[in-house]
Formats: sequence, structure tokens, C-alpha cells
Amino acid sequence: MSEKTLHRAVCDYIVEKTQLTIPCYQLPFLSLFHADCMDIMKQYPDKYFDLAICDPPYGIGAAKEKPHNGWADWGIKQWDNESPNNEYFKQLFRVSKNQIIWG
Repeated sequence: MSEKTLHRAVCDYIVEKTQLTIPCYQLPFLSLFHADCMDIMKQYPDKYFDLAICDPPYGIGAAKEKPHNGWADWGIKQWDNESPNNEYFKQLFRVSKNQIIWG
């Protein structure tokens, strides 16, 4: 099975398994899903990706700070209240051979 065929099969399986109606954007070699990454990562086999690049929330509540140094006020957001749990990193390291984690 070619790499392109395998990628297509995995993407189709994920769409079916997670009951997503359609990936947000799809090319023969790339699919972007609008979904919880935990649901998506669980569907991939071990070490499927050569590299994972991610910028998870820091869990420091930075979004609650007042704007400073030229930053615009985007309002308070809930995404930075907690850092990812251990299961997130377990799945990230399982599905990828290498990782770049900003933060």
C-alpha cells in the first residue's frame, strides 16, 4: 500500500469512527480536521507522524491579563485556564516520532 493510499484510508477511517461529517480541508496528502485532537490522535497508529509541532495552552491564564506592549485586548478566553493533561502528551508521543512543543 502506498503512503498516499494509507493516508487516505486513515483519514476515511477517522471521519467514519469519530462521526465527523467531513474534514475541514482535504488534499490527497493532507487533511485538517475540525475536532478535538484527543479524539483524532487516538485513531492513528503508533509513530504514524514523523514530526508533531504543537503549541498547547500554558495554563497560566495569560488571556486574563490586561493588554500591554502593543498587544490588543482580545477579551478573556477559557482556553488558557489549564495546561494539557498527561493523556494529551501520552497520545502525542505515541503517534509521533519527534515533537516540537512550543512553550
